[in-house]
Amino acid sequence: MEELDLLKKDWQAKKHTASPLSGTDIKRMLHSRSSSIVKYILIISLLELLFPYLILLISAFTGYNNPETDLLKAIRLEPFYIAINIIAHIVAIYFIYLFYINYKNIRLDSDVKTLMKIILKTRKVVKTYILISLCLIMVLWIIFTAAIYIDLGSANSFIGQLHPELLSENNPNIRYIYSIIVLLFGILAIAFIAGLYFLMYGILLRKLKNNYRELKQLEI
Repeated sequence: MEELDLLKKDWQAKKHTASPLSGTDIKRMLHSRSSSIVKYILIISLLELLFPYLILLISAFTGYNNPETDLLKAIRLEPFYIAINIIAHIVAIYFIYLFYINYKNIRLDSDVKTLMKIILKTRKVVKTYILISLCLIMVLWIIFTAAIYIDLGSANSFIGQLHPELLSENNPNIRYIYSIIVLLFGILAIAFIAGLYFLMYGILLRKLKNNYRELKQLEI
């Protein structure tokens, strides 16, 4: 960033002289930096897609049994859970493809207007991806909360078998209280995930926005 700023100042100071330094040098650096940013976005999205499989792999080696999956199976909500997961994977793969296309489209020989369009398109794609991902996570948690609420109201409660004290006569409203607690925990978890999204992608989007401004000034 400092190197680019110094180069730009030097170019602006000498643009009316016979200096060999030109706007082409700045454009080349902006191309390179924009390409790197889009590449980082692509890498992060790939890691995000692979993360659940890493958790499953660790669970397989450690022998950990996910009680959430057992609960969904017990009350027949597992198909909905699987369907949302499939949709989430399709969405992730589609947006990863878009990131890859944008990354390939950034070429050193493309003009300023083309690069500006790619930057604007990438920023729009990232924001859409974040919004859809958060919505899918929210739907998943609503399904899980509903699963808990239904289970606690059944005679053969799966949670009740694991924690009999929850269904004692001293806790007549535990079904509602427990479900609300789970829902609130989900809201906090989603807020935390949203914060991570805006931290990871937000920094890169701000850098792309700065590149766009530099290119716009360069075009003028």
